[in-house]
Amino acid sequence: MKLFEATERIIKRVPLYFQQFRTLIKKVGVLEALKKACKKACRFIVTGGDSSKLMRVSYKEWIENIESEYLNEKRMLIEYNKLKIKPRLSIIFPVWNKSEDMLQKALDSITDQVYDNWEICISDGS
Repeated sequence: MKLFEATERIIKRVPLYFQQFRTLIKKVGVLEALKKACKKACRFIVTGGDSSKLMRVSYKEWIENIESEYLNEKRMLIEYNKLKIKPRLSIIFPVWNKSEDMLQKALDSITDQVYDNWEICISDGS
């Protein structure tokens, strides 16, 4: 996007940006709102206003944020403890003709989970 087009686009959207900023201040506070506004401005500059580039940048950052904030053991334990109903999960585990290493990795994967209301049914099949 050319500089003139980008500038024109920004000017047209100023009222919307101010409204979003005011809402964000009420929701997360001034400092966090400023941080998010700066991040958004940087993304716009880096991508040159090209939304397809922005989507690639956003997804990469999004997955990093999700993994660090939500997909960690501490957070999962917090969420698990909030559950009112903890249904039992039944895992059927066929072991016929599998290597010992593969079986150990599979069992470790099951036993290392945060969710602990499960049962495992191991079947040899022979």
